[in-house]
Amino acid sequence: MKPPLYLARTRDPGALEHIMENLKNQLEQIGAEMSARRHLIPQQNRRKYDIEAKDYFENLSSAAEKNDISRFNDLAEYWQRRNLWLTTQPHCYLIPPSLVRKKGETKEQYMDRCYNIYWKEHQQ
Repeated sequence: MKPPLYLARTRDPGALEHIMENLKNQLEQIGAEMSARRHLIPQQNRRKYDIEAKDYFENLSSAAEKNDISRFNDLAEYWQRRNLWLTTQPHCYLIPPSLVRKKGETKEQYMDRCYNIYWKEHQQ
């Protein structure tokens, strides 16, 4: 994956369009990598991977649409670390998924949301 995109100060009027195009390209690349890397995930972790990948991709898309470069970069960097962890830890399916925390969401609400998804998955 390319290193995250950082916004440089510029007076170029076309810079914003260029940055938006780069965000779009980076988002497409991340989505393709999410799909391509799924086979590297241990079988028992794939459902968890799918849940987390979907949540991160939706939040990356939202950040790109809003041109929120710092949030996009933060999410992309965290996803890289999370993807590595999901790939290398064979028993990570035993804990709830790590979803993106919503703005204004308390710690308790966040934990409830993660655990609710976890329990729904394990009751099926």
